[in-house]
Amino acid sequence: MDYARSLSSLASCCWFTGNLNKADSLFTQAILIYEKSIGKNHMFYAGCLRNMAGLCREIGKYDQSRHLYEEAISIYEHVFGKAHFEYAYTLSGLGELFFSIKDVKKAEALFKESRSILENSLGKSHSSYAKVLNNLSYFYLEIGQVDSILKLNSELYHNISGQITNAFSFLPESAREDFINKQARGYLDQIQSTGLKVKGSAYQSLQYNLALLTKGIQLQAIQSTLEFILGQQDSSTRETYNQLTSLRRRLYAQYQLPVAERKFVDDLQGRIEEKEKELARLSADFRQQQEVSKTIVTDVHKALHTDEASVEFI
Repeated sequence: MDYARSLSSLASCCWFTGNLNKADSLFTQAILIYEKSIGKNHMFYAGCLRNMAGLCREIGKYDQSRHLYEEAISIYEHVFGKAHFEYAYTLSGLGELFFSIKDVKKAEALFKESRSILENSLGKSHSSYAKVLNNLSYFYLEIGQVDSILKLNSELYHNISGQITNAFSFLPESAREDFINKQARGYLDQIQSTGLKVKGSAYQSLQYNLALLTKGIQLQAIQSTLEFILGQQDSSTRETYNQLTSLRRRLYAQYQLPVAERKFVDDLQGRIEEKEKELARLSADFRQQQEVSKTIVTDVHKALHTDEASVEFI
């Protein structure tokens, strides 16, 4: 089985680097070994089928892709049930296949079902939930149904902004750019580029909020907070901040788990609020920076005087 897992991992690497024929061959070998070693009713076998299905979709083997997705869906249903996130991931993949072959009704139904399952199993703050929101948004954009996009991308923005803000509250400076590029860049670019086709002030406000988050006031506030705390002579202030950072890191890790596997979330949230209040009592600067980190477009508008305008620098 370990050999099959290695073949599957190597196949994914070949796929990522564009060596599609080699990836096809390696996935095929891995599937055969899994079937012989652990049988077909196993999550590893289903996962390999799903990966192979995605590859087949990309190279135009649509019938084979559909067969593989449907077999994987059947296995996940048997192993985990229909409420599991692995089942939802595979539904979304099949939705992408139907979208590729222009069967928009089936694609939309599968994307929506996947979204509903992921919302219940992983929650709206999870990174995988962002992916299905992005799929739906892109789907509606491509078929010209722009009325649905604002709501989806607003929800996507809240998901991504929450991930960035939470992660940046404990990640070192050296890891932040990597986090943005791996976890958020594609979604952020999609939200911005969609503004070329979705008109209106509501979507412009969403884009402005995105700019505030990614290259302006909010992320700067997070960095300023860190610099301020580390510069304090009072060791108790630094210790409180370190405790707050540790709690935030633990809470972030919990939110990456399925809902059913999360532990002590309410307790962690309560302790984080207590530490934030404690720091706010210790420092007026911390209180001010906490408020700045929550800035959105309406706050900017309220601060403008007559004949003033806000400008985004590209």
